Amino acid sequence: MNKPHRSHIAKNSGLNYLSKIIPAVLSLVYTILLTNYLSADLYGVYNYLPVILTGFFTLFGGSFLNNIIWVFTARTKTKDVFKKIFFIEVAILVLMIISIILFGKMVLTYFGIGYQDYLFVASLFLIVTPINTMFITFFKGFSRFGKILYAAIIENVLTLTLIFAVIYLNLGLWGAFFGKAIALTASIAYLAYHYKKTHVVNNPVKFKEIKEYGKWNLISNFLRESSNQIQLIGMGIFLNAATLGLYYLGEKISKIILSNFSMSISETVYSKNSENYLDKKKIELHTSTAVKYGFIINIILGVGIIVLAPLLVSILFPKYMGVLPFLWMFVVYEIIQSQNPVSGIFDSINKTKTNVRLSGLVLATILFITLPLTYLFNIWGVLAGIIITAELKYIYTLHLLKLEGINIGIIPQKRDFLSLLRIVKSKVFSYLNTIKNRA
Repeated sequence: MNKPHRSHIAKNSGLNYLSKIIPAVLSLVYTILLTNYLSADLYGVYNYLPVILTGFFTLFGGSFLNNIIWVFTARTKTKDVFKKIFFIEVAILVLMIISIILFGKMVLTYFGIGYQDYLFVASLFLIVTPINTMFITFFKGFSRFGKILYAAIIENVLTLTLIFAVIYLNLGLWGAFFGKAIALTASIAYLAYHYKKTHVVNNPVKFKEIKEYGKWNLISNFLRESSNQIQLIGMGIFLNAATLGLYYLGEKISKIILSNFSMSISETVYSKNSENYLDKKKIELHTSTAVKYGFIINIILGVGIIVLAPLLVSILFPKYMGVLPFLWMFVVYEIIQSQNPVSGIFDSINKTKTNVRLSGLVLATILFITLPLTYLFNIWGVLAGIIITAELKYIYTLHLLKLEGINIGIIPQKRDFLSLLRIVKSKVFSYLNTIKNRA
């Protein structure tokens, strides 16, 4: 691969990574404060309820509609797609809120999950999180990762500020929920302001193409999100709240360091592949580079986590030492997730029917592997299940891509290590020279 392609991936992924890692550092400070303030079981509830509630929104179309915003905004650089889908998503949210008010506690009781007392305040996230995600997706389509960065900083600085008030006033879990919802609202306000100021190209939108794209993706989305919700419900049934707290802390640690990097590369390539959806050669070049760079960096960072975790957890999260025995499994999962850039290719090339097959595979593995393992081995079973599911999905994805004439290289070669080292070295020296010149 020539240098411009490599430089493009590195530059844009680096900026996108900053839009995640800087807020993630703030989020880590927040997590330290929150986990030491709340017990493990309450921390489990704090993470579990918003995730399962917003998961139902994605199940009934949220993720599918955001994919449309992302892909077709990247292609057309207009606001037309966002405007139409925004009102559809808001209508879905209204129906979801009404359903939660009427049936929410009954559903939780039926599955034996509990936590009903916190259902109302957690449902605030069903309003603010999807709207915030819609605006973020719009700016991803424009590759405006700087705006996403500032919005995330606003959200996390405000969240961090409010947690001090929650702790000082001893507002408990309710206060933590309200504080986070307020911070997300501030992020929405910032993004909405810059949305209005965004310059558009006004390329024609082919709604027939969107309809064809959406037909199969809607089915795929339902199967994929059904898998996620089934897994979450299984976790709520088979794991107690304290164990959920340990699970979400392990997930938080791995996401801050590893997942944020993988997603930064994946999102950069997703936008670029959507622009070049007719050029399979460019898709191969961008995606192969992204996967290889992801493997290299995640392996390096993953080893660092495993080595330093005992010391850091004992200092920062002394009540959660139980996370250490299985933290390495989160690292393995995130290294496997370095292959994530391949997942969006079928979206980018309008082969969304193929996504139905992939989502069906994931659903089957959740039902017949992850849930039985969770029942038998508790948290170890959950982690083993998600690792197996992820790797089977990527093996099948690479096979299907070959049938489309797209061959993705995933094993890093010596030249990939050297190329990444040169790029990092170049960017560091460039940054140092900029600081020197300003001084």
